[in-house]
Parts: sequence; structure tokens; C-alpha cells
Amino acid sequence: MEAQENSQTEQNGQAPKKRELALVSRSTYIKEKALQWIFFACAFLAVVTVILIFVFTTYSALPVFTDIGLADFFSFTWAPSEGRYGIVSLLAGSGLVTVGALAMGVPLGVGTAVYLVEIASKRVRKLISPAVDLLAGIPSIIYGFFGMIIIRPFIAQLTGGLGLVR
Repeated sequence: MEAQENSQTEQNGQAPKKRELALVSRSTYIKEKALQWIFFACAFLAVVTVILIFVFTTYSALPVFTDIGLADFFSFTWAPSEGRYGIVSLLAGSGLVTVGALAMGVPLGVGTAVYLVEIASKRVRKLISPAVDLLAGIPSIIYGFFGMIIIRPFIAQLTGGLGLVR
């Protein structure tokens, strides 16, 4: 349609009309600029806050490195009562727990997804999908609390100990 109008204006010897930009009122422009500065101030404040948290944490942690030393800090011995604060065993424990959680969680999650998409009937899918979505929305700390209160005593009763692996 626009091409037809351009060809007609060119045939008439007139220059094609330029599309004019819609101008906004001065009050709208001022409001837009004010909002732009407010958003910039909020973003700037967020960045400054993160930087200050980093600086405070670093400043508070410096005595660990000056008093203990890097070699002792990155050792395997964790004995706070003896003044030995090796972090490698803690990192290794965290890594093992992560690998264990992945070994259990990934097959379960992929299996559930494949079942729901490929195998389950519409009726089963309608029933299980909302439950899976609900479980995905629960924070992980709630699962940890459940394990500590419900599962750990059960394991302790089965093993005759505290429910801890030694």
C-alpha cells in the first residue's frame, strides 16, 4: 500500500511524505527522565551494596589468612579446639554430598520427565505434573529440615547410632 502511494507521489513530481515521529508532552518527558534516573539510582545502589558486602567480608576474613596462614587454611585438618582450620576436608565433604545428590537426583528427574512425556496417559499426567511442579517450588532447606527431623532419627534407629555415616 505504501509502495503504491510512493509511486503515485513520484509520478506527480512530489517528494514522498516523511513519517513524522509522535512527540510526547513535556510532562511525559520529565516523568520518563525522572523514572530513568530512579532506575539508574536503584541499580547503582544495588551494585554499591554488593561491592560493600564484598569489601566487608574480605576485611573481616583477613585475620584468617594473616593469623592462620594459607598453608594451614588449605590443609586437611579441621580441629578448631586445637586452632587448626583446614578447609580442604570441608570442601571435599561438600563435593561428595553434591555428587551423591546428583547421582540420586538426575536419574530420578530425567526418569520422571521421560515417563510423563512419553509413557504416562493424559489422566496420570494431569495428576502427577502439578505435584512435580509443586515439589520444584519448595525451597531445598525445607527438604533438608525434613531429612533432619524425620529421616535422620529413622536411620539412627536402624543403625544404633546418631544416624551419621562414619
